[in-house]
Amino acid sequence: MKILTLIEKEIKLAGNYFWLSIIVLIGIPIFLNQQSGGQYSGIYTLMITLNFSIYFLFNNIFLNEDKYKGNLYMLALPFGKNRLVLAKYILAILIFIFAIIYYKGMENVGVYLNIVFSQLNYSEMSIVFFVFSLTIGIFFPIYYKFSYAKIKVLLAAIMIFLPTWGLVLLKYILDIEVVYQKFVISACALISINILSVIVILCSVSISIRCLNSKN
Repeated sequence: MKILTLIEKEIKLAGNYFWLSIIVLIGIPIFLNQQSGGQYSGIYTLMITLNFSIYFLFNNIFLNEDKYKGNLYMLALPFGKNRLVLAKYILAILIFIFAIIYYKGMENVGVYLNIVFSQLNYSEMSIVFFVFSLTIGIFFPIYYKFSYAKIKVLLAAIMIFLPTWGLVLLKYILDIEVVYQKFVISACALISINILSVIVILCSVSISIRCLNSKN
C-alpha cells in the first residue's frame, strides 16, 4: 500500500476536522495580525496557528483510530509498519509547509485586505520548525505507546498550553520575549537548528515504530 494511500486514510479518519484544521491555518494568522496590527512576532503567530491546527487534526484521527482499533487493523495488512507511522509524520510536515507558504503569501496579500502581517524571517521559521519537531516528536511516540484515552489530556496540554500561556510565561520565567520580539540567528545556528530538527523527527519516527511493533 502506497504512502499516499495511508495519508489519504488519515485525512478520512479526521473527517470534517481536516477542513477545520485548514480553516484554523488560514484564519488564526489573519485574526492575530488584525488584532495586533502586525505587532505579534511571526514565531508567536505561527506556533499558535500550527499547534491548534495540528491538535484539531490529530486529536480526531487518534480518537477514531482508538475507537475503531485502526492501528491493529492496519497491522494485519501486508505492508511495513514504518509506512503506517510515516504517514502521520508526513501529514504533519505537509501541514507545516502549507502554513509557511500561506503565511509568506499573506505578508504580500494582507496589505490589500488592510491587514499588516508581521514579517516571518528564516530564523523564525527554523525556530518554529524546531519547536514543531519537538511537539510531534513527543506526542506521536506517546500515542503509539498508549491509547488515546490515556493521553488526550496530555495532548491538549502540549498542543494548547505551550503555544499560548507557555510562550507568555517565558517572559516571566526566563526573561525571553517571544510574543513581540523578532529573532535573527547566525547562519551556523540556522543550519544547526534545522539539522537538529530533522534528527528529532527521525528519532521520533524510530521510537514510534518500535512502540507500534510492541503492540503486535
